Amino acid sequence: MQIESDVQFVAFGVKPNTSLIETFDQSLIEQDTTRVKVKSTLQLDHDNYARIFALGDITNINETKLAYRAGLHADIVTKNIIACINNKKLVEYKPGPEFMVIPIGKSKGAVLLPMGNMVVGSFMAKNVKGKTLFVNNYWKALNAKLPSA
Repeated sequence: MQIESDVQFVAFGVKPNTSLIETFDQSLIEQDTTRVKVKSTLQLDHDNYARIFALGDITNINETKLAYRAGLHADIVTKNIIACINNKKLVEYKPGPEFMVIPIGKSKGAVLLPMGNMVVGSFMAKNVKGKTLFVNNYWKALNAKLPSA
């Protein structure tokens, strides 16, 4: 097969590990994608499991699977668990525009911008993510101190 394009990243993912959810009900798994069916509130898409949530790459949300988005899912799930406890209305997750930074080392890479799915190169990848790979953000989120190099 030949695909004409400016930039190609060929990647092979793994099958999402949905075995725990499968033990509840096989119908919660999409047959074609093997992902977990969720409502926009990130609850399992079945009335019997209204207090069980799924997030990250295992969900059938139509969006690129990225660690960043799993963090957004976690924010929604946190709010919705609290809402369930307090018998409040749940918050819906709304996927944002496609945006992806793929660094190749500290100074190369590509960036997919949400405006017209435009792809730009190394200069932006280096300045957006290449220097730190956002590692410092994760240390901060965990309330931990980033060790010095």
